Amino acid sequence: MPRGLFLQCLALAAGWLAFFAWHSVLAADGPKAWAARHLPRLAPAWRLAYNVASTAWVAVLVALEHRVETPVAWDPLS
Repeated sequence: MPRGLFLQCLALAAGWLAFFAWHSVLAADGPKAWAARHLPRLAPAWRLAYNVASTAWVAVLVALEHRVETPVAWDPLS
């Protein structure tokens, strides 16, 4: 695997792992309680902000995955 492709795949893997960690942390009760205490006006919009941010993050990762030219591991048409 060429070095550039390896680094792109590594960056994508890091992006997905960071997303999974961020998603799990923000879905826990602690951050929601913190937002309710420290940002009471924004607390009702927590779910909306969480879903918008998650969707945007996944959209960026999917777009980056689409740009990375990886070798085809399996071609159903051949």
